[in-house]
Amino acid sequence: MKTRHAVKTLFVSLALLATLCVSNVARATCSTGSFYNLYPDGVNTYPVSTVSAAGGWPAGRYIEDFSWAADNTIIATGSGDELSWLDVTSGTLWAKYYGPGNPYTIAGWVSTASYPAPGFRSVFRISSSGRLVRVASQAVSAQVYVTAFHAQEPGKNFRGAHLFLRYRSEDDYYTASLWTNGDVVVKRQLPTAPCNYVQIGRVRLKDQNGGRLAGAVNRLANDPGSNITKNLWYPITAIITGNQIQVYVGNIAQFDAPLVDNTSPALTDGLAGFRADWITASIDNLSLDDGP
Repeated sequence: MKTRHAVKTLFVSLALLATLCVSNVARATCSTGSFYNLYPDGVNTYPVSTVSAAGGWPAGRYIEDFSWAADNTIIATGSGDELSWLDVTSGTLWAKYYGPGNPYTIAGWVSTASYPAPGFRSVFRISSSGRLVRVASQAVSAQVYVTAFHAQEPGKNFRGAHLFLRYRSEDDYYTASLWTNGDVVVKRQLPTAPCNYVQIGRVRLKDQNGGRLAGAVNRLANDPGSNITKNLWYPITAIITGNQIQVYVGNIAQFDAPLVDNTSPALTDGLAGFRADWITASIDNLSLDDGP
């Protein structure tokens, strides 16, 4: 499935390598031990830009569809193999043929085994004049094709695929998620005490006819109600402008009105990325745009 989503995609060439920050220079107050920080010199020392002004992402392609990669090869890993435009901070991103339907089409592929195995984490990297930038308005997209659910942490229900928005560090970002239990969720990870997630919105998945999946939000994966469908492409787009966030699945707005985030401290800019927990899935058409 190599179709473009409805949001205009215009991308940016990336140049810097990933940095693990273990100093206290720009560490959020919640962090302990080894800590991934996208802006290790202090976030305010990095320029604010737009995706389009930074100049094309990634490397001359309008959308990252992995068509350049060879089947069954590693694209990037959390142990040091990286792309200039994509920093994998946990897990491994492979290139694999997907099927059924079109066995000759390459997509990205991730597999995050049952708990307590770590999930897959990746962050896009955009630079201008050799300097990593921050982006405020963002439209972030991915297509996800889940082939297996794996056992998740007992008592937790966030198994699924997630888009990072305005990512700064592992303590400071938004996630827009499609959980395998059929919930669409937006959260804010706070960088200061009490250092927890704040849920901004949660609804049941709305299909292309406007109906929502059966079951109540907040249920665990083994509770009654519908889950998402395996072996089906889900195009997911999250758009953030100012303090408003909307999530689309298959071009259908999932929230009846854009969500408004009033958490403090305000998160005004950063970068984007893709995350997966306790699933095996193909991923395709990763994109980052400036948004509307």
